[in-house]
Amino acid sequence: MATQNKEQSLKNEVLTVKEVANYLRVSRVTIWRWCKQGVIPASQVGRSWRIRRDDLVQVLDDSRIETMDLV
Repeated sequence: MATQNKEQSLKNEVLTVKEVANYLRVSRVTIWRWCKQGVIPASQVGRSWRIRRDDLVQVLDDSRIETMDLV
């Protein structure tokens, strides 16, 4: 049960633009642009953007499938 709660907690975890940029090794400006363009589902809280970890994982999985189709 504790493992299930931890998995659910990670799914609901909210990341900052800086955290996502560091993880993907791109600039914060790139992440802001992707959020504004809808490439990464995100919520704007005041001037800050927040990205759910689960949404980021889904975007990365989808892009991997599209990349594999090109090969």
